Amino acid sequence: DKPFPAVSINLNVEFIGKAKEGDTIVVIAKSVRKGRQIIQMEGEIRLLNGSLVSKATSNMLNLLPK
Repeated sequence: DKPFPAVSINLNVEFIGKAKEGDTIVVIAKSVRKGRQIIQMEGEIRLLNGSLVSKATSNMLNLLPK
């Protein structure tokens, strides 16, 4: 898919664990559902050992709907 401009309609973040300064983190984001105007997104932040630091969900408004 080609990138396009979008803005967040809502954003929910759960802070579950902690990362210290100097820790390497891995961020994974994916689209769960893509409608004509609304895109549902999920994301996670994990430490290299796999422990979950935070997770988020968001609904995004596509500024260039099809």
